[in-house]
Amino acid sequence: MKRILVFLATILASFSLFTAAIAPAEVRAAESANSDSNEECDKGFLGFAPWYRGLTEKKNGRCEVKSPKNSDEIPTFVIKIILNILADLSLAVGYLSLGFIIYGGYLYIMSSGDPGKAAKGKKTLMAAVIGTAIAMLASVIMNLIVGALTS
Repeated sequence: MKRILVFLATILASFSLFTAAIAPAEVRAAESANSDSNEECDKGFLGFAPWYRGLTEKKNGRCEVKSPKNSDEIPTFVIKIILNILADLSLAVGYLSLGFIIYGGYLYIMSSGDPGKAAKGKKTLMAAVIGTAIAMLASVIMNLIVGALTS
């Protein structure tokens, strides 16, 4: 029973960490500030956003990526694309870490008292949690750098 509770607590903790690291704050802020972006054009799959999110406009019933009108808009255009890609990478890391946490918990629960299997499950869980923490820290550092560059 204790192992099942540890497993469920691990899943709950990983889910809360996963939701905190889904997307950088600048991407969410840019998305909410860009009111002329058509939501229909910017739909993604499983939370993954297209690389052109926030850069589209609807013309003649079709979604088209707006190109920068002058050279002053090019850095903003490129930064939006980079932030969209980094947000997707952050989401992919979250999905992977959640999968490894579930896998490690499964190994730990199914060890049936075998110390070798239990150690392998614990090692997998620990590596997944450390990897999640590193990914979240990288997201925070990325947000700080982008915030310093854009202000």
